[in-house]
Amino acid sequence: MEKENRILFMIMAGGVGKRLRPYTYALPKPLLTANNISPLENCIKNIKKFYKREKIYLAVCYKKKIFSNWLKSKKIKNVQLLEEKNPLGTAGSVKKIIKKKFKNIVLINGDLFFKINFKSLVNFHNKKNCDVTVGITNNEIEIPYGVFSKKDNRFYFQEKPKVVNKINSGIYLFNKKFLKKFFLTRKNRNKNKFDIPELIKQVEKKNLGIFDIGKKWIDIGNIYDFKKASREIQNW
Repeated sequence: MEKENRILFMIMAGGVGKRLRPYTYALPKPLLTANNISPLENCIKNIKKFYKREKIYLAVCYKKKIFSNWLKSKKIKNVQLLEEKNPLGTAGSVKKIIKKKFKNIVLINGDLFFKINFKSLVNFHNKKNCDVTVGITNNEIEIPYGVFSKKDNRFYFQEKPKVVNKINSGIYLFNKKFLKKFFLTRKNRNKNKFDIPELIKQVEKKNLGIFDIGKKWIDIGNIYDFKKASREIQNW
């Protein structure tokens, strides 16, 4: 694959993980384990299943030395640390590599357990000629009460209904041309801290892709979901 047409990956692992304390006092959130595997290792394995030789950047800030030691202990190759002296937001580290030669970059939140076909994601993005593609998944919530709803002046009762919403999975694919245009505007030229929603707001609707990544996805943003991951990923 020629460098200008290559795809890069960046795992965003710089967060403090306040909602998972006290666990994250010892380890950064992407290195907490469920069924003997961490979100970070799960992510790297998923990438390498489809793109063995492509570069993976790991954006770190909180407890960054632990990540360096972890990579050495696992003997994982082709992963480069991007160390942030100060938090740069969820997309700030992308600006640090914008001069590298690539066509697209996949950004992935570092606290996710998932299984997706990255080839399908990339093919979808290229076929639709998107500036940005956002991975989505289903989020099912059971309301623990009976619910009344009104339609045509009549009330209907439903016992503990389940509500299903499409939610942002924390997996994104960005076109380099779009990123360069965004980072080089007068407003952003001298700015270093960025969050992904800032970028997505600048995408024209016709150039925004929505890709369903499937059901095998858990964000361990809180203790409840961390325990859920321990129960569920063993069956994936």
